[in-house]
Amino acid sequence: MSIQEWAAVLAALLLASLVLFQLLLAAGFPLARAAWRGRYRVLPRLLRLASVAAAGVLLVALWVVLARADLSTPGAGAGWVRAMAWVFGGYFALNTVGNVTSPGRIERAVMTPVSALLAICFFIVCLSSCCGSREGASSGREHADAGRLVMAVGLEVHDRTGDSPFER
Repeated sequence: MSIQEWAAVLAALLLASLVLFQLLLAAGFPLARAAWRGRYRVLPRLLRLASVAAAGVLLVALWVVLARADLSTPGAGAGWVRAMAWVFGGYFALNTVGNVTSPGRIERAVMTPVSALLAICFFIVCLSSCCGSREGASSGREHADAGRLVMAVGLEVHDRTGDSPFER
C-alpha cells in the first residue's frame, strides 16, 4: 500500500471512531467532557441532535477520503471528490484550532491530536499524485502481487482476459 492509501485508511479508522463517539453522545452517554467545548457531562437535547448531524458529516468525510485514495467508488478521478477532500482537510485543520482553544481539558488533550492527525491524513491524500483512476491501469505491480499470492497460497491467478500472467 502507498503512503496515500495508509493515510486514507488511518483517517477512515479515526473517523469511524468519531462517528461512534458522536452516536454515543447522542444516545446520552456521559462522555461530553471530551466534546462540545467540554461544558457538559451529558449533552442536552439540542446538542444530542447536533451530534447526530456531526456523525453524518463524519461519515461523508470517511467516504470522501477513501474515494479520494481510490479505495472506494466513484474514485479519485471525480472532481467533486477532490474538492470535498480539500474541504474536509481544511475543516479538520480549523477544528484542530478550535480544539486547542477549547476550555475543556479532556477535549483539548484528546480531540486536538485526533483532528490534527485527520487534517494531516486528508492533506496527504489530497496532495498525492498517484491517486488517479486505476481502471485500465494494469501494471507490473498487479502481476507481481498476483505472483506473491500464487506462491503463498498456491492458487492459479488469471488477469482480466482470463490468461495466467505467468504463461506469457
